Amino acid sequence: MFKNMRIGVRLGMGFGLVVVLMVAIAVIGITRMATLNESLENINNDKWPKVLLLQDGLAGVNAIGLGARDILMARTSRAFRARRSAFSRAQQHRQGLGEA
Repeated sequence: MFKNMRIGVRLGMGFGLVVVLMVAIAVIGITRMATLNESLENINNDKWPKVLLLQDGLAGVNAIGLGARDILMARTSRAFRARRSAFSRAQQHRQGLGEA
């Protein structure tokens, strides 16, 4: 079939095939990038703020636990009062996260 065609026609058909394949690859790439962009938008706008809030909550829980330990380890009433106020601040911060 191709032997009967002139060389110019065969080269033109080959070049046309290469162009069609390049266009197909470009379209597939653009659609995949759009899908990836949607996924990244979902992560940035929905998932990541929740992760940050969870990290703040866990830090508050850790601070409360450390504060309770420090209260139990306090030897003087002055140290007890100082650690008790730090413990109360940690509790208030933790409660404030739940309301946000």
